[in-house]
Amino acid sequence: MSARLLLTVSAALLGCLSLASELKEGSAAPVLSPAKWVKGGPVKNFEAGKVYVVEFWATWCGPCKESIPHLTELAHQFKGKVTFIGVDVWDKDDDPKATTYVDRVAKWVKAKGNEMDYNVCVDDVDDTMSNTWMKAAGQNGIPAAFVVDQKGTIAWIGHPMAGLDKVLAMVTDGKFTPEAAAKMREEEAAKAKQIQDAFKEAHDLVVAGKVDEGFAKLDAIGDIEPAYKKYLPISRFQVLCEADEAKGQALGKKYVTETYKDDMDTCEAIGMYIAMGYIPLKNPDYDLAIQALAKVSQAQGDKVAPSTLMGLAQAYSKKGNKAEAVTTLEKAIALARKDPGTPEKAIEMMEKTLESIKKG
Repeated sequence: MSARLLLTVSAALLGCLSLASELKEGSAAPVLSPAKWVKGGPVKNFEAGKVYVVEFWATWCGPCKESIPHLTELAHQFKGKVTFIGVDVWDKDDDPKATTYVDRVAKWVKAKGNEMDYNVCVDDVDDTMSNTWMKAAGQNGIPAAFVVDQKGTIAWIGHPMAGLDKVLAMVTDGKFTPEAAAKMREEEAAKAKQIQDAFKEAHDLVVAGKVDEGFAKLDAIGDIEPAYKKYLPISRFQVLCEADEAKGQALGKKYVTETYKDDMDTCEAIGMYIAMGYIPLKNPDYDLAIQALAKVSQAQGDKVAPSTLMGLAQAYSKKGNKAEAVTTLEKAIALARKDPGTPEKAIEMMEKTLESIKKG
């Protein structure tokens, strides 16, 4: 099974898996010791009788950004019952002791406005909260959420998009127990194994030439995990490209021009996979990548992500259209500089790429 395909599935559906750790359900919650509260707060300690959600995220993390509206929705739903705290981690600059990242994160949070309608703080330069919470709990990926119950103990650890609403309903009613947490974790692990097995079987069927059977197996995963359904088109595209890149790219073209022509997420994914070489192709269809990413850029206007324009610029460059590549990448850099959440090293990388394209 493709390592990249498996990575996509894991990132999209499985969230962060907890390894063997010293901080787990039933443990006393660590103290809150951020460098600065940039919205709401400060929350100095966990008060007895109150419930808290401590969620770890970063400005550069795509899944984190997707979970922010959901967290805001839950914060409104459980207003007066649960205090939500977003903790920015792993956003430091190259200099490990520089604190400039704190102001950068603060500007990013301010720009979010009511979309991020809960308390937010930033970890310090020593990664204190990252170490005492994330590392201690064996959490290697973000976003990751910790629910602290009325007794100040960790009731649940998991991805904020995977069952947090159900957990909070039970915790606030006093019905959530360590046994319930263990059962949920076992169920999620079983589901993860079922999904991975189904992916491998689907992949093997397509590679063996049984495309319809393989696609049917992929589709069935949507019954196991409804959240997967939005990833079905790109999964079919990926698997078929690995089996037969000509047929795979033909399917991608059909998706971009017909089946999913109005689905910007699918169009962007197909364009980026080709332009950035995320899947190994001997004869990448850069015309298709340009068509897909240009469509996304036009539809999103000034709200288009700099990374999307970076992919479009790469496609233009690889196609031999230097002028369009330069213009597109210059726009990407300008947009990135307006976004306080864009790390300076990312902008530097785009600028180096621009110089490389200009030099031919």
